[in-house]
Amino acid sequence: MTERLREWLPGDALVSNNLLEALQSAVLSWSHEWATGDHATVTVAAPLRPRTAINALADGLQLGNSLCVQWNDQCAFRLSSWVLGCKIDPALLTGMDRDVLLAFAEKVRDDFITRIERALGAADTSKSADDREQVAFEIRTVQGTPLLTLAVSAAHLVTIRKRQMPPPATAAQPLVALQAALGSQTVAYTAWLGSVALTASDLQCIEVGDVLVLEQSANHPVRVCLAHPARAGLLAHLQSVDPTFTLVLTERELQR
Repeated sequence: MTERLREWLPGDALVSNNLLEALQSAVLSWSHEWATGDHATVTVAAPLRPRTAINALADGLQLGNSLCVQWNDQCAFRLSSWVLGCKIDPALLTGMDRDVLLAFAEKVRDDFITRIERALGAADTSKSADDREQVAFEIRTVQGTPLLTLAVSAAHLVTIRKRQMPPPATAAQPLVALQAALGSQTVAYTAWLGSVALTASDLQCIEVGDVLVLEQSANHPVRVCLAHPARAGLLAHLQSVDPTFTLVLTERELQR
């Protein structure tokens, strides 16, 4: 994955559980600092594609280094209403009251930005040329009232995901040639003499001393194999060398 967000890359590919937990923790801390009742939570809204992020968060943006927050007077009054726990009608405000509430909301907003930057490790990050590519998060109250819309640089989310990935696994020992690695291992081969087919009645009547005639002739080569005789790799002739049997290898058979 490069630093540039691909058009086909879904937004949730950049958002890990650890990242969401960090955002939730920061938002909850901010919420407890300012609100006394209906606290805030965060959800992933949608990826914002190149050249659309600015329009998607219209009415002005408060820029951080790697994130931005939608901001206008409506957002400010909504935030002030949430903190103060009362409905604010801008039409009934005097000029001084309006300025005081806007300044108060900006203070609440700036604290939010600081906490989020700290949670994302974005405070010391310079603004990227690709900050138009962003993923949006909606900050709402537990009851569902919208508070803020946050957009985080996709390039910064890629950096976070890379930091969260475990280090690449390394071999406990350096790689060696297969023959050197397995050369001292023992392998059990089986000599397949032949087979015989019996009926169920024959099996019930079989007794000690009965002679079973194999389907293979006496001069037929013995298959030497690791498992099934159909996968035999060697052919041999059986010889008796007192007190054991021996195999004289005659040819190597191709695997089937």
